[in-house]
Amino acid sequence: MLRMISLLGCLLLLTISLGAPSALAVNKVLSLDGDDYVEISENPIFDITEQITMEAWVNPNSFGDQKIVSKRPAYVIAILKKKAETEIFTDGGSHDTRVPGGTILQAGRWYHITGTYDGQTIKTYVNGQLDRFTEYSGSI
Repeated sequence: MLRMISLLGCLLLLTISLGAPSALAVNKVLSLDGDDYVEISENPIFDITEQITMEAWVNPNSFGDQKIVSKRPAYVIAILKKKAETEIFTDGGSHDTRVPGGTILQAGRWYHITGTYDGQTIKTYVNGQLDRFTEYSGSI
């Protein structure tokens, strides 16, 4: 339980830092320029093996293959080909499954990107709406 609480705290900070479109965005804690992403360090507290939710507010000003949050080989949320994507690695990192979104994102707009894995289904959400999912089971 301690791991989940700590990870959720980190993701809440990330959500606020990446730009809730309010006064918080004026004094950013974290601003990514398109070449950067948040990499989760090698620390046992982030070794999630069963279920995970990753989320971030993003406002892309251009597109390429952009990671948002990454702890490879375990879990990733990214923007690829103008679509949000969730990637989960299972079986000790030897197998990865991607769930590319269907919504084409536009530059200059805020999006709330969420990727989840509950041990049976990998899902990608955009602005709170389920964008795509695939059934897959295995330990992260």
